[in-house]
Amino acid sequence: MEMLNEFIRLNYNKSFTEKAKHSRDKKVIRFTKDTLGWGYITYSMPGDEKSLNGQKSFRTYQSFFSNIDDPLAVYFTPNTFCSRYKRQFDKLRWLNSFFIDIDDNEISILDINDRLTDAGLPYPTLINKTPGGWHLFWVFDERIPATPKAKWLYNYIQKHMAIELGADTVAVGAERIIRIPRNIQYFDKENTIPFSVFVDWLHINIEAPEERQGKYIRIDNKNIFDSEPVKKLLEGVEHGYTNIACFCLAVCYKNIGYTFDEVLNELVAWNKRNEKPLLYKELLKTVKSAYKKDYAIPVSKIKEITGMKLPQSFFWYKHKKDRKDRERNHYEEWIADIVNFLRNNNYKWEGSQRELAELINAPIRSLKEALKRLREGKIKSNINIKVEGKGRGAKTILELVIPKAIHINKHKIAFYKNLYMTKERITKMNKAIGIDANNDFTFTVARNKGSP
Repeated sequence: MEMLNEFIRLNYNKSFTEKAKHSRDKKVIRFTKDTLGWGYITYSMPGDEKSLNGQKSFRTYQSFFSNIDDPLAVYFTPNTFCSRYKRQFDKLRWLNSFFIDIDDNEISILDINDRLTDAGLPYPTLINKTPGGWHLFWVFDERIPATPKAKWLYNYIQKHMAIELGADTVAVGAERIIRIPRNIQYFDKENTIPFSVFVDWLHINIEAPEERQGKYIRIDNKNIFDSEPVKKLLEGVEHGYTNIACFCLAVCYKNIGYTFDEVLNELVAWNKRNEKPLLYKELLKTVKSAYKKDYAIPVSKIKEITGMKLPQSFFWYKHKKDRKDRERNHYEEWIADIVNFLRNNNYKWEGSQRELAELINAPIRSLKEALKRLREGKIKSNINIKVEGKGRGAKTILELVIPKAIHINKHKIAFYKNLYMTKERITKMNKAIGIDANNDFTFTVARNKGSP
């Protein structure tokens, strides 16, 4: 129970106060309202832990610990919320830790160690044994404000952590509950991990999502090791930047012609100069990742690690390839193909989506996703889409909407435009808008007395 209490304090940090506000104890630590957050405990039915029986919200350690002793208190929320009534994704306030549920009761903690090493993930802060498997927690060194982008990135990283560790990919989400760790097999309160370590892990081991990628640079054949930022990297880096620095150096060596073995030897020697050296397995996995593709290096990462930016002569910006040079197309491009197809087919078409995919030579899965985004309004187009029926008998109706032509009353325009014009200007404008110059109407409009 002592380890559980220490873990709860480490996880929630400044989100809870010690006691309620009305306490007479003068030693109670006060925090502003914006720094606090609400945690939840979920209760189960007697004799059936899987059947939930309500939940309670807490914002003090005193009330949380007094309720956690209840044998029916089974689950809790590692992250905290801004509402005491709704445990929802949009009500999150602070992101405190990652948590993973491995539903495999036959593996041991040694097997978990192997999975963590193979995945290249840092060792957890806490490992808990459950009736159905294992729960792993990584507590952040500093809690993260739950902004929309931070929550999106949190869920994306957590999902790939679950995939790499063979865990339950359904039990992911910053707002979810997880079993209270009462059977702790490992806990190290000093092992708190910066959130940036997981972001680096995502970029090195998992391809980053396209819509979140920033400006990247590609190194040319010049000697990048003559630049000051890379020289500073070679001196060694502090804890928290070791993985991404290793990856950057591996790409630099690769681009100037070093072989895999030569890069590995160079980085083994470099690793000894770091504040906290990588394990050999982690180093080997990072170098292998650098050789998987023709990787580019984020400018922001180099500047973040060294505090200096690469000179312009050592890189060029990565531009979008032409469509013919790419293996895959963007969804907007498939919609553009559909627009061209409708223009050549009387602006309307109906049939199955598989038939449409064959007609425009598009992969069926890509086409379905493009049409789904079109219906949801994520892609803007002047196509009206309607789906009738379900399953194999479903029929998709597409219609290209053509804007109506604007009706122009030429005589009315001539009247208002020519009120203060000379006869020569009237004639010139009438010819421009197609009014017969012999029409008496054009010469009888009102004009200033001073006009000839």
